[in-house]
Parts: sequence; C-alpha cells; structure tokens
Amino acid sequence: MNCTRNFFSRNNRGFLARFVSATLVVLFPLTSCTLWPILTTAVVSKSESDNSSSSLLLLLLAQGAGSSNSTSGTTPTSSPGQATCAATGCSLFLTSVPNGNFGGVTGADASCAAQAAVIGAPGNATGYKAFIMAEDGTRSLSTSWVLYPNTNYYSIDNSNLLISTTDANGQFAATLTNEITPSAGLAYTGIDTSGATWIPKTGQSCVNAGASWTSISAGVTGWVANPNSPGLEIGGAGTLTCATASSIYCVQR
Repeated sequence: MNCTRNFFSRNNRGFLARFVSATLVVLFPLTSCTLWPILTTAVVSKSESDNSSSSLLLLLLAQGAGSSNSTSGTTPTSSPGQATCAATGCSLFLTSVPNGNFGGVTGADASCAAQAAVIGAPGNATGYKAFIMAEDGTRSLSTSWVLYPNTNYYSIDNSNLLISTTDANGQFAATLTNEITPSAGLAYTGIDTSGATWIPKTGQSCVNAGASWTSISAGVTGWVANPNSPGLEIGGAGTLTCATASSIYCVQR
C-alpha cells in the first residue's frame, strides 16, 4: 500500500508539496529522536484527509521541533559541591605511628581516616588527612594541602579547644591559641616553619628511594613537632630517626 497516496487524498494532493517542504524545514535542524513519535502519532490518528487535519499535523511537527531544540540546548545542572568544615570549623587530632614509614602521604591519609572512624571524629571520617609535608612534592602549601585558609581548627585531644585560625595561605599563627594536646610527646610533620611560608624540611621526611615517609631506617631522620610546647607545635622540635615510633597530626577536610 502506498501510505503517502492514502494519506494525501486526491483533493489534498496540492498540499503534498507544501507538506514535504515544511517537513524538511522542520527535520533539518533536529538532532534528537523526539520528532519520530510525534509524526507517528499524528499519522496513525488521522482519520480524515482534509486540510484542517493536515494543518494539525504541521502544527505538531513544529511543536516537536521546538521541544527538541529546547532540550538540546539545556545544560545539565551539576550537583552542589560537598559541604566542608571550613565554614563552621575543623577538627584535629593525633594518631600513633610505629615509625617514619607511613606508606607515603597516601598511606598517612589512610591512617588518619581509619583512626577518625575509630574515635568517631566529627564529619566524614574518610575526609581526614595527614597534616604533614613531604619533600618529594606530594604535599606542601601548593600541593594537596590539608588546611583551609581563614578557618578555625579545634583539637579533639584538648577538649575541642580552639587551636588556631589559619591565615590566607592555610598556615597557623606562630604561637597557637591553645596547645594541640596537654600530653607530652612528639609528632612527625616534616614542616619547616622557620620562614614566613611553611615549606617541607629538606632531608627530614624519612625519604627512601626518593619517596617521603617511606623509610624505617635508623640512619634517616624525620622532622618533628612538639604538640604541647609553644612555638614548636608545627615543627622545630628536632628530629627522630625513622625507626622511632611517634605520632602524626590528622585534620578534617
């Protein structure tokens, strides 16, 4: 059966040219499949081959084109960013390490996340990161840094007291508001705080084969901080051999 001949009856054949032209104009810019169901529905539902029905078909085609163009020009809405602790203040705590081999920065981060889950630290445990620097370039103020700028930090190990507010570079003040912990001890940080800008302490991040925080050698050293000694809480408390058990700081992200 010739569907075109049946659809356009004898008294409507003059309309065929106009129909084909209009259809091509509508179809040409389309890039989606929206039109096909509309066209099919219009053809199947047609019971009379008169000018008014044909006009209705053209109207449906035009509406389908408008809908398709509108859809193709829409940019999907992106999901809002995950909330951080920066607006309300972030937490900090110490966790023990058996030596200076944390498995690099990545391994240290994993240790912090695991301990955060154990102690029920505020926020998402998987977001906790190791507050250390690495001379192999894997963590510094400009690479994978863990402190937010202009943010309050509170110590879980000192009754959630305010420790300090970071500056625009994500650094604590030279002297903290409160100590990180009232207990004596040391913590590996690898952070040189002697200048205005914190940098990794050269030769003091338990380097093995070029990778920081991967050595357990007694002949290699790591730079440490004293969590309850004013002015030494971030660095400057000396060195430990990388075979020595100590702690690291973990901070919320």
